[in-house]
Amino acid sequence: MIYRMQEGCLYLEGEWLDQTVNILTAQHLAVRGANITITREPRLKGIELAAYMSQQKQALARELEDFILLSENSCTVDGQSALVLEFTWKQQDSPLRQMALTVPAGNDMLNITATMPGPGDESCRNALLSVMMSFTFHHSPGTEEGSEQ
Repeated sequence: MIYRMQEGCLYLEGEWLDQTVNILTAQHLAVRGANITITREPRLKGIELAAYMSQQKQALARELEDFILLSENSCTVDGQSALVLEFTWKQQDSPLRQMALTVPAGNDMLNITATMPGPGDESCRNALLSVMMSFTFHHSPGTEEGSEQ
């Protein structure tokens, strides 16, 4: 298996599970600490996006203090069906506003989560959402976008 990252790649023998977490902190936005976190979770065999998100909402409501679901929207990311949850909660009495985008990615569920400390600034929210929605998959060789000419 070839594991690719921004700086290069690793050649892995045997079976490996990607459990990396990428955290990108916005330095240009008015809300200090605004960030995007990217994680992936193995997709249970046969589970569809709606069922996965239902489980996620239940876990968030159970685990996050003062969890309030603001919205849940279907969307398309790079041609794939996706869902976005927007919610607020408190961490050590400090309010947080988050948007969580989930899109199936092969055998995984790819989760891109934007976090804003405080109640949330609309311009910051819109900038983070724009970044999340800009995600594109690497296309496999032999597909139209990935084929070599």
